[in-house]
Amino acid sequence: MQSKYTQLETLVCLSILLILAQCQNLNGKRNMYKLLSSSNIEEAMQELCPFPGYHGTYCPQENVAFASYKRNLQSGIPKMPSGIGASFDISTGELKLPAIQLTYQSEPSQEQIYTDPLSSRQFIVADETSIEQVNLDADIRVFKNEFELTNIWLDATQNGQWLGGEYSQSKDLNDVYTRFFTNNQQTSIAQQSKNVIRMTFKTDSLKLNRFAQRAIDALPEDYQVDVYNEFLNAWGTHISVDTFVGGMIEKQTVFKDCVFFTPQFTGGYSAEQVNEALRNELQGNPAEGFFTARRQVTLDHKFGGNPEDVANWEQTISQNPALLKINRFLSWDNMAANPQVKANLQQAINNRIESMRQRQQSYQDQVREQRRVERIQPRTAWAVGGNGYSAGAHPLPAMISITRQFEMKHADSCPVGADRTYAEQFCVSGLVHSPYDLFKEVRYERDQQGNYRSIMYNLFADVTGGPKEFVGDFVDRGCSIAQYFEDTKYTDFNLPPPNETMFKLVCTDCIPSVYNSPQGQILQCSCPAF
Repeated sequence: MQSKYTQLETLVCLSILLILAQCQNLNGKRNMYKLLSSSNIEEAMQELCPFPGYHGTYCPQENVAFASYKRNLQSGIPKMPSGIGASFDISTGELKLPAIQLTYQSEPSQEQIYTDPLSSRQFIVADETSIEQVNLDADIRVFKNEFELTNIWLDATQNGQWLGGEYSQSKDLNDVYTRFFTNNQQTSIAQQSKNVIRMTFKTDSLKLNRFAQRAIDALPEDYQVDVYNEFLNAWGTHISVDTFVGGMIEKQTVFKDCVFFTPQFTGGYSAEQVNEALRNELQGNPAEGFFTARRQVTLDHKFGGNPEDVANWEQTISQNPALLKINRFLSWDNMAANPQVKANLQQAINNRIESMRQRQQSYQDQVREQRRVERIQPRTAWAVGGNGYSAGAHPLPAMISITRQFEMKHADSCPVGADRTYAEQFCVSGLVHSPYDLFKEVRYERDQQGNYRSIMYNLFADVTGGPKEFVGDFVDRGCSIAQYFEDTKYTDFNLPPPNETMFKLVCTDCIPSVYNSPQGQILQCSCPAF
């Protein structure tokens, strides 16, 4: 019996030793890969840096001795900046290092020399690449909310493109919301590319440079998460194979979302007018005062070339082009010859992309709730009442009266369908002590998204029949109108109220005013300026 226990203990000990040895072996492999990777990357940066980044000359680390760059400067005709074949991480946009082998002839033919049309500078073109000068229209995009902007990065894995400038580095949705979309704001990014070259490879049979080949050859066939993540951290997830390089003028603008025309406000621009205003400012021309008073420029810069050389900036772009857009890219698994390594890379890349998507989805849920909570809080509001001209035995002239400014209560305090007795005391624009007060003040209710609507009692319901109350449309800002009308509803704030109307309004995010026009009294509640 003692012998059996001894044998069992021996087997257990041997198993533990084997497990420990295996763990040490795995750790040793990981540590060895990290050591080799670090040494390989350091050597690669010395040889391959700098290269065109999103804003011009770039290297993943600063203070690197650029050996090849110095040799290039000493040569008669310099090499064309390698704006293609660089690797990047699609989960962040971060550029890594050039991965594709590029060959430059020491004695190039005329076909292998590119002459910049603006500066007449010449460059040797890599044997593997084709280049062409292209003209790009201004790109102006308006984002109504944070989800539209962050979808630019989420959609990149599907549409196969990666944009430059402010789009180049993906941002967390929380940060995007806080910077650009709080307080009923929207944002736009306007880009005008200059002196643009399109770079493509002549063939799909691409060869990795020795540093990238060394890194991929070192990947093990067994899927080790740490090792494959180390590879992606160093070399990214994808490689650019079709790019635009050049210079860019870029402006980002934040503006009140009510700058767009909406029935709840007076004034406002159409989407086409907003785009035209943004285009004018991108080109250095002034926009109209209504727009400029309701927008703030948060970014206004040039990159590529030497932006400090204001007079000759476009002529300097060819010497220091920026990566403006990746038109097409390949994932790293396409470059692996070993089927198991290829499958491992696919898994590692997919895991990284899915992790990014889950993180952004979590942020989306947080921001939606944050936005909702902000919108259901108490808000400053204005009560307005009036009527159109009414004919009859005792004609009633048209009149618009601003009753008062008041604080609209929290949505939980004045919910949809609240008890009428309660609502008449607590969900009105002012204190109600008599039937006259009830006639003068405006009642309202709010939903759980922060929207609100005005409510007006039908004083003649008992006599003429009809609904006991008239309710306005739910709005999230501007004016909600509850009204009685016979022929024409009161919907256009640019005109006096139609005849035979009675109405009450609750307005937020604007200060209402009344002015006398030749046609009669007109209510204004314009989009507020900054």
